[in-house]
Amino acid sequence: MLLDISRPVARRSEPWPGDSPFSWELSGHFARGGVNVGCITTSTHAGSHVDAPWHFLPDGATVEALPLDAFLGPARVIDARGSERRIEPSEAILRQLDGCERALFRTRERTDPYTFPAAFAGLDPGLAEELVRRRIRLFGTDAPSTDAMGMHGLPSHHVLARGSCHIVEWLDLSQAQPGDYEFIGLPLRLEGLDASPIRAVLRRKA
Repeated sequence: MLLDISRPVARRSEPWPGDSPFSWELSGHFARGGVNVGCITTSTHAGSHVDAPWHFLPDGATVEALPLDAFLGPARVIDARGSERRIEPSEAILRQLDGCERALFRTRERTDPYTFPAAFAGLDPGLAEELVRRRIRLFGTDAPSTDAMGMHGLPSHHVLARGSCHIVEWLDLSQAQPGDYEFIGLPLRLEGLDASPIRAVLRRKA
């Protein structure tokens, strides 16, 4: 059984403040030509998405160059609820990371999937260093960004990139209980771009 942990992308989805909102129109109409053909306009960071290093590093890899196997395989949903401003390396968090290959941090209960949150928990740079030290391949979060809004220099983004720990943001983990799963969330092959929306799912491990 698959659990969809993607956020919906729709006209009513609120983007990061100042970013391009999602919109669509039909460039081909069934009534006129026998087919509907849609045209979309969106940010590459719409909904659940992968950040490529080029998003924050001028010489970083773009999204089509990322290794696909980083976004497919064993993962653990980490219970970080109660982390209102920052996900810190508490004893409870570190214990959940033992033997983890891909760490998906659930920081909140269910919220409106179309509304941009007034506040969210960013990843503490010290915990980012710990993820790299443990050779965790992927960091995922139910927040719209790895670093808190307004965090100068995006330090946790940089720590993860230096350690080859890939980034998935804005997941919907509200129905995912802490524990072990298989994660599937492949980026699109968008050449030369900084990010890609994904359809992210979890499959419970037997």
